[in-house]
Amino acid sequence: MPVNKRILRLFLSSPGDVGRQREIVREVVDALNVDPLVAERCALEVVAWDTEGAAVPLSGVRPPQDSVNAYLALPRECDLTIVLLWGRLGTPLPPENRRADGTVYASGTVWELEDASSAGREVWIYRYARPPQMEVDDPQEQEKKEQYRRLKAFVAGSRAADGSLRFGLNDFLHDQQFTDLLREHLKQFIRKAVPVDAPEATPAVSAVPARVAAPVSAAELADRLDHLIHLCDREDVRDLFTETMRQRVKLARPGAGILCVLPGGTREGHRGFLQRVREYEMRNQIPGVTPEQVALVPVVGKLSLATPETLGISILRGIRDGVRNPDLDSWRDLQRWMTAEQRRIFILALEPTSEVIRGKERLFLASAAAWLSTWLDKPARHLFVLVACVRYAADEGSAGLASERQRILEEVAGFNPPVPPVGLAPEIVKLPELPPITREDIENWLNHESVRQLFGTRLKAIINQLFAERPLWTMDDLRDRLATPG
Repeated sequence: MPVNKRILRLFLSSPGDVGRQREIVREVVDALNVDPLVAERCALEVVAWDTEGAAVPLSGVRPPQDSVNAYLALPRECDLTIVLLWGRLGTPLPPENRRADGTVYASGTVWELEDASSAGREVWIYRYARPPQMEVDDPQEQEKKEQYRRLKAFVAGSRAADGSLRFGLNDFLHDQQFTDLLREHLKQFIRKAVPVDAPEATPAVSAVPARVAAPVSAAELADRLDHLIHLCDREDVRDLFTETMRQRVKLARPGAGILCVLPGGTREGHRGFLQRVREYEMRNQIPGVTPEQVALVPVVGKLSLATPETLGISILRGIRDGVRNPDLDSWRDLQRWMTAEQRRIFILALEPTSEVIRGKERLFLASAAAWLSTWLDKPARHLFVLVACVRYAADEGSAGLASERQRILEEVAGFNPPVPPVGLAPEIVKLPELPPITREDIENWLNHESVRQLFGTRLKAIINQLFAERPLWTMDDLRDRLATPG
């Protein structure tokens, strides 16, 4: 460990409505400070007015912002300023706190942001993207609406008149997403601020020989890649998917089934994506639901799409095989199985082959919707989700792939099933596509510490070679090639 460990100071700025997110910043910093890969380089220190044991004394004769400035390091004196926003922008500063051009700062948070940026310091802005909730009889309704209006005006000001960005916003939809985002951003910041090749003091004792890593089997490597490849998944797809289920699980009886339409250019990526959502997202995003309580059954192959009845035969066969119950014939039978196995959510991934579905995407989706309305004909306390995977061929040339992709997206956008004459009409959720991976998409994954540990210095050379072969990769092909020994 270096003798003179560098201290990186992080100024924490926010209005008063993001208390939980301020706690998360401290939790992430505390975890990183005990991470050996971080601790050997530096220590992170949060500078904040509400730090436990070092709270700022607020003066009775001057504005709160002046007290903060008097007792804390200024944002311009810190290495990084983290700004948290949700529904408030904060209270405007008094007239004596003006910019050089005479204009008043919209709030102490805005002053702190501009103080850091004026000194050339790094500033990150994170916004909780969900609109704030208000009670119907909230006596502060008008004041909260005005705060939200001012916040939206501030966000709108992120673009200059010429359309260029004056500052960037990192939006998040839930606390776990913010935690993951901040952790990865801070790791990248540390790598940039304190490079690994920075000179270190000579250790006082002889160095301990480096451990030789045990050989990793191809199967184990593929399994570890499945965990790491999660970083490349599209957040907008998984957030909409999990949020849809979260809203329904909160109900005592979730009601009708959900038909999620998931387009994309993948070989097995639809199933792989759903497996990663079950493993990594369910535990954090759907309260009271663990991965073990979610059944995921794929039905793949040359399915008959002619009618809901013929498609239903293939689906029922797949469900029976998936739950290993040849006697299962109905939704009621499946509910009994779910109760016995302590499952709360059943996800069926329906993936016809490209040659079967090409040109028949609307027919496939209409048959799936009609089958689901008759399959789940009464509300129940279990949730059934049918994911209709609409794949475009990923093995065509770039021009052909682009044309096929556009056609599929138009087919999905135009899909609007009629109200079924019997049963319960399913909720239709059109998910964003799972596109092939480009070289640009994988940049963040390349820089992730876990990936660097797994591949070491060979990683970039391997990636460069793969993307020299072709510009687009499915998630599965990429995983398979990376997992291939040698």
